Amino acid sequence: MDSKQAEIAALMAQFKVRAETVEYNGYKYERGLDGKAVGFPFCPVCESEGKMIRVAFAKSERCCPRCKAVYQQVQIFGYPQP
Repeated sequence: MDSKQAEIAALMAQFKVRAETVEYNGYKYERGLDGKAVGFPFCPVCESEGKMIRVAFAKSERCCPRCKAVYQQVQIFGYPQP
């Protein structure tokens, strides 16, 4: 029963992340307070599998740390300063 509750909690957290995203050039990003994209995009391959994993820098290229998909031409947005 505990494992089912943990799975439900993980799915709810992923749903919340999806609801708080904005799309830019075909990639989903975290939505900033002003409604614009911030940070690194989420990996579309992992998203199609139900996971919300951010693309990251690795060896001078942008790739997904989970599925290792490599992305060219993805925009990285800064976070607003308080």
